[in-house]
Amino acid sequence: MASKPRRPEEGTTIILKRRKGGHHDDHHGGAWKIAFADFMTAMMALFLVLWLINVTSEEQKKGIANYFNPIAMDTNSASDGALAGQEVSKDGAETGDVKSGQKAEQDAGETERTAEKPKTPDQIAEEERKRAEAQAEQDLLESAQKEIQERISASIDLKLLAENLIIENTEEGLRIQITDKGKVSMFAVGSAKMNEQGAKLVGIIGDAIRNLSNRVSITGHTDGLAFSRADGYGNWELSSERANAARRGLTTAGVAEARLARVEGVADRSHLFPDEPDDPRNRRVSITILRKGALRN
Repeated sequence: MASKPRRPEEGTTIILKRRKGGHHDDHHGGAWKIAFADFMTAMMALFLVLWLINVTSEEQKKGIANYFNPIAMDTNSASDGALAGQEVSKDGAETGDVKSGQKAEQDAGETERTAEKPKTPDQIAEEERKRAEAQAEQDLLESAQKEIQERISASIDLKLLAENLIIENTEEGLRIQITDKGKVSMFAVGSAKMNEQGAKLVGIIGDAIRNLSNRVSITGHTDGLAFSRADGYGNWELSSERANAARRGLTTAGVAEARLARVEGVADRSHLFPDEPDDPRNRRVSITILRKGALRN
């Protein structure tokens, strides 16, 4: 038979001792997870920095550095931030200006749309008409050039002066230049009076172009030698008066005054041989049969 527990006597102190349950060692806790998470965050930040270094230019690196510099940031506006208005391109390897990139894309799109848009029959017909007119005009200019050269070659008294003749096709039109060469000249030294040979040569040119509808430009030139008289008359006046003398020769040959677009003297400002300003060939009169639309005023 089991014995009954003894009841404490009155006045006796009862002490209760609690024992904790079993516990695991410290290494079985979760503190290591926090440390590992911090390590992974640091590694991600490192790789992000390495990627940014690889895809940004030196200018952008300076901008990023200034972004974290309080002193530098005080001097930058909102548009001058870390990337200073630039963006990373789609491939992540190059950078470019945002506005410039947008503008380039817009231009590319417009060019593509223009290229794809077919020409209308009216546009094609207009282009063909302009080409035909240009070719017809070129044929007339070449015909005038051939006539001038043939008539001068057939003239015995113009043989020497013909060697000074330069005829060339330019974007502006058919340019005929009569230059000086030693003692062979259209004008006497310092004079705006055309000699007999010069007058005959200008007459041949005028006769060859009088039936054309193209406008005509005449320009007088001098060499680089200083020329002046006591009354102040110099190369500007001389070149202008020689151009005007050529104008009178053309109108006498039948070229209408209304076709004269420009008569001017430029003194020594436009040499035929810039490296040899004193070359006598720089003294010349240029007569240009202008292409249509070459000179509109």
